[in-house]
Amino acid sequence: MTISTRNAATIVRTGTAVMASEAKQQFIRDNPDLVTDIRIIATLDLHISPICRHLDHEIMPIDKAQYPPYHYNCRSNFQLVFKGEKQSNKRASMNGETDNVSYYDWLKSQSKDVQVLALGKERAKLFDKMSAERFKSYLLSKIQ
Repeated sequence: MTISTRNAATIVRTGTAVMASEAKQQFIRDNPDLVTDIRIIATLDLHISPICRHLDHEIMPIDKAQYPPYHYNCRSNFQLVFKGEKQSNKRASMNGETDNVSYYDWLKSQSKDVQVLALGKERAKLFDKMSAERFKSYLLSKIQ
């Protein structure tokens, strides 16, 4: 019974994310003169998937955009970037409001214990020795 409930919750959560994404994409199609890009927004917490960590804060042109959800139970979203728009200075995180930075920049500002919980011991050691951007590039090179 627990598995069925969990599976149903996954279907509902993912389906809701698909519908929200499709609605925004329709707005983009209806207003091509207003929207230039999308900005991926992942949830800043310890439950984020590797793909969402990597894509967080990325700006994608409309014609090349890959829209979330990226996997089952995906909590990533995207913001529409309008012509002439100025980016917000703040965003939400598991600790409340924080500066509008990428996942790895946010993680750099967290305690070593949080970094270990998010990345594991070995990756957290590497993370400590690299800039957030270099660490992200390093992980991407391991995937390809």
